[in-house]
Amino acid sequence: MFDADYLRTLNEKYWHRSIPNSVKGINKTNKRRKSGGYYAKPEAIATMFEETFDDAMEEATYEAFEGKLSIEELAAKLDRQQIIDRAIALCTKNV
Repeated sequence: MFDADYLRTLNEKYWHRSIPNSVKGINKTNKRRKSGGYYAKPEAIATMFEETFDDAMEEATYEAFEGKLSIEELAAKLDRQQIIDRAIALCTKNV
C-alpha cells in the first residue's frame, strides 16, 4: 500500500512531536508538588503502559498513519516490548 520511506517519514514526524509532549505530561502529572516525590512508582507505571498499549496502537493508526494502516498491520511493524520498555524508561527516569 505504502512504501517504506513514506511510512518512516510519516512515523518520524508524528513520534518526534508526540512522545516528548506525552512524557512531559505524564511526568508533570505524576510529580507531587507540595510533598515532593511521585504518585506512581515505576512498577505501577509499567502496568499502566502494558494495559493501555492496545489503545495507543489504535490512536497511532489514525494520528501517525492517517488511518491507512490497521492495528494488526502496525503491530506487525513494531516491537511492542521495546516500545513499552522505552516508555517506562522515559517516564521513570527521575522516579
